Amino acid sequence: MNNLESKINEAYTKYGLAYEGPPRHLSPEEKQYRIACCREEIEEYNEAETLTDQYDALIDLLVFTVGTMYRHGFPVQEGFDAVMACNLQKQPGNNPHKTDKARAEYKGVDLVKPAGWVGPEDKLIQILVERSAWKKSQEFQKSIANPVAMVNV
Repeated sequence: MNNLESKINEAYTKYGLAYEGPPRHLSPEEKQYRIACCREEIEEYNEAETLTDQYDALIDLLVFTVGTMYRHGFPVQEGFDAVMACNLQKQPGNNPHKTDKARAEYKGVDLVKPAGWVGPEDKLIQILVERSAWKKSQEFQKSIANPVAMVNV
Protein backbone atom coordinates (compact mmCIF):
# COMPACT_ATOMS: atom_id res chain seq x y z
CA MET A 1 0.00 0.00 0.00
CA ASN A 2 1.53 3.32 -1.04
CA ASN A 3 1.19 6.57 0.93
CA LEU A 4 -1.92 7.74 -0.98
CA GLU A 5 -3.67 4.44 -0.33
CA SER A 6 -2.57 4.50 3.32
CA LYS A 7 -4.02 7.98 3.87
CA ILE A 8 -7.27 7.04 2.13
CA ASN A 9 -7.48 3.89 4.26
CA GLU A 10 -6.95 6.00 7.39
CA ALA A 11 -9.67 8.48 6.43
CA TYR A 12 -12.14 5.86 5.23
CA THR A 13 -11.64 3.82 8.40
CA LYS A 14 -12.25 6.96 10.48
CA TYR A 15 -15.49 7.72 8.59
CA GLY A 16 -16.83 4.17 8.44
CA LEU A 17 -16.12 3.69 4.73
CA ALA A 18 -13.36 1.10 5.02
CA TYR A 19 -13.34 -1.79 2.56
CA GLU A 20 -10.74 -4.53 2.81
CA GLY A 21 -12.28 -7.13 0.51
CA PRO A 22 -11.59 -8.34 -2.99
CA PRO A 23 -12.31 -6.25 -6.11
CA ARG A 24 -16.01 -5.57 -6.52
CA HIS A 25 -18.54 -3.38 -8.28
CA LEU A 26 -20.00 -0.48 -6.33
CA SER A 27 -23.74 -0.09 -6.01
CA PRO A 28 -25.21 2.11 -8.76
CA GLU A 29 -25.99 4.74 -6.11
CA GLU A 30 -22.44 4.88 -4.76
CA LYS A 31 -21.00 4.90 -8.27
CA GLN A 32 -23.21 7.85 -9.28
CA TYR A 33 -22.33 9.69 -6.05
CA ARG A 34 -18.62 9.28 -6.72
CA ILE A 35 -18.99 10.39 -10.35
CA ALA A 36 -20.84 13.50 -9.15
CA CYS A 37 -18.05 14.27 -6.66
CA CYS A 38 -15.36 13.92 -9.34
CA ARG A 39 -17.33 16.13 -11.72
CA GLU A 40 -17.67 18.74 -8.97
CA GLU A 41 -13.89 18.78 -8.46
CA ILE A 42 -13.27 19.04 -12.21
CA GLU A 43 -15.68 21.98 -12.33
CA GLU A 44 -13.91 23.59 -9.35
CA TYR A 45 -10.61 23.18 -11.19
CA ASN A 46 -12.14 24.67 -14.33
CA GLU A 47 -13.38 27.70 -12.40
CA ALA A 48 -10.31 28.12 -10.19
CA GLU A 49 -8.39 31.31 -10.81
CA THR A 50 -5.58 30.98 -8.30
CA LEU A 51 -2.86 28.37 -8.21
CA THR A 52 -3.98 27.47 -4.69
CA ASP A 53 -7.55 26.80 -5.80
CA GLN A 54 -6.35 24.79 -8.81
CA TYR A 55 -4.02 22.79 -6.58
CA ASP A 56 -6.79 22.14 -4.05
CA ALA A 57 -9.27 21.02 -6.71
CA LEU A 58 -6.77 18.62 -8.28
CA ILE A 59 -5.84 17.14 -4.88
CA ASP A 60 -9.55 16.69 -4.07
CA LEU A 61 -10.04 14.97 -7.44
CA LEU A 62 -7.13 12.67 -6.64
CA VAL A 63 -8.63 11.92 -3.20
CA PHE A 64 -11.99 10.98 -4.76
CA THR A 65 -10.31 8.94 -7.50
CA VAL A 66 -8.06 6.97 -5.13
CA GLY A 67 -10.94 6.66 -2.65
CA THR A 68 -13.20 5.24 -5.33
CA MET A 69 -10.56 2.72 -6.31
CA TYR A 70 -10.19 1.83 -2.62
CA ARG A 71 -13.97 1.30 -2.29
CA HIS A 72 -13.80 -1.00 -5.32
CA GLY A 73 -10.94 -2.97 -3.77
CA PHE A 74 -8.64 -2.07 -6.67
CA PRO A 75 -4.89 -2.03 -5.91
CA VAL A 76 -3.96 1.50 -6.96
CA GLN A 77 -0.20 1.24 -7.41
CA GLU A 78 -0.27 -2.03 -9.37
CA GLY A 79 -2.95 -0.73 -11.73
CA PHE A 80 -1.19 2.61 -12.15
CA ASP A 81 2.07 0.87 -13.00
CA ALA A 82 0.34 -1.37 -15.57
CA VAL A 83 -1.41 1.54 -17.29
CA MET A 84 1.69 3.76 -17.26
CA ALA A 85 3.85 0.99 -18.73
CA CYS A 86 1.49 0.93 -21.72
CA ASN A 87 1.11 4.71 -21.90
CA LEU A 88 4.88 5.13 -22.01
CA GLN A 89 4.92 3.12 -25.24
CA LYS A 90 2.82 5.79 -26.98
CA GLN A 91 4.53 8.32 -29.23
CA PRO A 92 4.11 12.10 -29.59
CA GLY A 93 2.02 12.95 -32.62
CA ASN A 94 -1.31 14.11 -33.96
CA ASN A 95 -4.27 11.90 -33.15
CA PRO A 96 -6.92 12.45 -35.86
CA HIS A 97 -9.51 10.52 -33.80
CA LYS A 98 -9.60 13.23 -31.14
CA THR A 99 -12.11 15.77 -32.32
CA ASP A 100 -12.86 17.61 -29.06
CA LYS A 101 -12.49 21.36 -29.65
CA ALA A 102 -10.30 21.91 -26.58
CA ARG A 103 -7.95 19.15 -27.71
CA ALA A 104 -7.87 20.52 -31.25
CA GLU A 105 -6.95 24.00 -29.99
CA TYR A 106 -4.29 22.79 -27.55
CA LYS A 107 -0.86 23.00 -29.14
CA GLY A 108 0.93 20.78 -26.61
CA VAL A 109 2.00 17.19 -26.98
CA ASP A 110 -0.61 14.62 -27.93
CA LEU A 111 0.15 10.93 -27.71
CA VAL A 112 -0.72 8.29 -30.28
CA LYS A 113 -0.65 4.51 -30.11
CA PRO A 114 2.05 3.10 -32.37
CA ALA A 115 1.39 0.11 -34.61
CA GLY A 116 1.14 -3.03 -32.52
CA TRP A 117 0.41 -1.11 -29.31
CA VAL A 118 -1.20 -3.28 -26.65
CA GLY A 119 -3.32 -1.75 -23.91
CA PRO A 120 -3.20 -2.62 -20.21
CA GLU A 121 -6.45 -4.60 -20.06
CA ASP A 122 -4.88 -8.07 -19.85
CA LYS A 123 -2.56 -6.96 -17.04
CA LEU A 124 -5.45 -5.28 -15.20
CA ILE A 125 -7.50 -8.48 -15.46
CA GLN A 126 -4.53 -10.42 -14.08
CA ILE A 127 -4.27 -8.00 -11.13
CA LEU A 128 -8.00 -8.31 -10.41
CA VAL A 129 -7.91 -12.09 -10.55
CA GLU A 130 -4.84 -12.26 -8.30
CA ARG A 131 -6.50 -9.95 -5.76
CA SER A 132 -9.78 -11.78 -5.76
CA ALA A 133 -10.83 -14.30 -3.14
CA TRP A 134 -12.92 -15.83 -5.93
CA LYS A 135 -10.12 -16.16 -8.48
CA LYS A 136 -11.20 -19.65 -9.48
CA SER A 137 -14.88 -18.83 -9.27
CA GLN A 138 -16.91 -18.63 -12.48
CA GLU A 139 -18.96 -15.87 -10.86
CA PHE A 140 -15.89 -13.67 -10.50
CA GLN A 141 -14.65 -14.47 -13.99
CA LYS A 142 -18.03 -13.36 -15.39
CA SER A 143 -17.99 -10.17 -13.29
CA ILE A 144 -14.80 -8.95 -14.95
CA ALA A 145 -16.61 -8.76 -18.27
CA ASN A 146 -20.14 -8.16 -16.88
CA PRO A 147 -20.23 -5.12 -14.59
CA VAL A 148 -23.75 -5.83 -13.36
CA ALA A 149 -22.93 -9.32 -12.10
CA MET A 150 -21.09 -8.33 -8.92
CA VAL A 151 -22.95 -5.27 -7.67
CA ASN A 152 -23.01 -5.22 -3.86
CA VAL A 153 -20.92 -8.34 -3.40
